[in-house]
Amino acid sequence: MRQPRILFVGGSGHHYLRRAVRSPGLGLIVIDPDAPGAAEAMAERVGFSVHAGDLASAIERHQPDVVSVGSVYGRAGDYTAAARRLGLPVVTDKPAAATWEQLELLEQLGGMIVTEFDWRAQPALLAARELVQSGELGQMVLAVAQKTYPLGNRPAFYKERTLYGGTMLWVASHGIDALRFVCGPLTPISARHGNAGSANIAPAEDHAVATFALADGGTAIAHADLARPTGFGTHGDDRLIVRCQGGEVEVRDGACTVTTDKALRVVELPSAAPLEQQLLSAVAGEGDGTFGTQETLKTARLLLQCRDLAD
Repeated sequence: MRQPRILFVGGSGHHYLRRAVRSPGLGLIVIDPDAPGAAEAMAERVGFSVHAGDLASAIERHQPDVVSVGSVYGRAGDYTAAARRLGLPVVTDKPAAATWEQLELLEQLGGMIVTEFDWRAQPALLAARELVQSGELGQMVLAVAQKTYPLGNRPAFYKERTLYGGTMLWVASHGIDALRFVCGPLTPISARHGNAGSANIAPAEDHAVATFALADGGTAIAHADLARPTGFGTHGDDRLIVRCQGGEVEVRDGACTVTTDKALRVVELPSAAPLEQQLLSAVAGEGDGTFGTQETLKTARLLLQCRDLAD
């Protein structure tokens, strides 16, 4: 298979497609004016070349097959729209849209837009989804998704809502998308976010919480924070728990367990292609529906609804 030509925009996002670049010399990254140093640092770290011009000139020069957007978070929707106007499929970090205007434009432009929600590619989450949706454990009662990270040293753009987008969109989004993926449609009920004393990123939020109604009468909660103590020795602690009438499913540390009144068992995990391969398959129209434009737009709309509720 031919090495896909991938154009990377900005150095503030994850850029999971960098793993698909077999030779670093083939990578080209476009400078994001809102955080030029981040793009340069990433290029140096992974061995990519830097294109100092704009996105259009980089596309003309590099003739990419796909654009990977990892810019300052609040600008991702703008870069995605620009790439779509030029006819290219896009893999973007979240949030795919940080404003309603960005979302409406992406809906109008159509084409292939995929968000890098990496939980969707994890075998443990796929196993949990299969268990929950099979009905084996009965009706869902309560589902909870957790994301927690240490505050650390965050970029200066966190202080500007238009550039950061909000912790609901950047961090809680993982849990919200995972809940939707595993449990089905979510109807937002309430949300809250705030800054409880993290002065170095204020007014950006150091925590965010959203609650949802599940289609079968249960409730889902997503919570995220930037207050994880460094003493744990690990960067994050991601968890998903779905409690059903007949048992509980938990995803944590790459494992899926199910607990019933009779026993606890570790679920055998399905095989899954690496995330970057799944993303490339999706933009080529060969995916299984886990990633795709409709999934991107549905989650993007849900996240904006949650942020509005919290505001």
